[in-house]
Amino acid sequence: MAQAAHSFRTAIGGFNRQDVVEYIEFLNQKHATQVNQLHSEGQAMQEELASLRAAAEEAQALRAQLEEARAEIARLQEQAEENRREAESRSTQLELEAGRRAEALERAARQHADSIYRQASAALGEAATQVDEAAGSIDTLAAQVSEDLCALRAAVDAGKDSLGNAKAALYAIRPEETE
Repeated sequence: MAQAAHSFRTAIGGFNRQDVVEYIEFLNQKHATQVNQLHSEGQAMQEELASLRAAAEEAQALRAQLEEARAEIARLQEQAEENRREAESRSTQLELEAGRRAEALERAARQHADSIYRQASAALGEAATQVDEAAGSIDTLAAQVSEDLCALRAAVDAGKDSLGNAKAALYAIRPEETE
């Protein structure tokens, strides 16, 4: 960041003190503004991180639902198998009816599981997209914050140098004390 040249009015025995004080206050205000801006950007990053964590928790809940659906499928498949065994011991008509019922239950369970699986896959895909977008945003913000911090550091260093030069100039023109 280029530092604007600032000229001080001269006074007897050096620079005008009020000009120097106003310039230092200007630099302090500029520094405070940059610090506040960086703080607000940090807050925004924290809020974005919280929303990503919430999305991850939602994805975890969908995974749990998927596991429950798989357990339900296994239970229903076991139930269907039991129905088949019972049907074999009954008459031919009962055997056909039980087999049809078991197949319908199995098909409904699979359709339900497929529906939950599709929902979970969509939610996981969306969460992954959000995480990717957030990572890109975080990288961009981190680069910007890094650049801003470097610029701020350069401004502070330039301010220190200016103050050192002003101090040296004041000491150089200071009237010698007579005894």
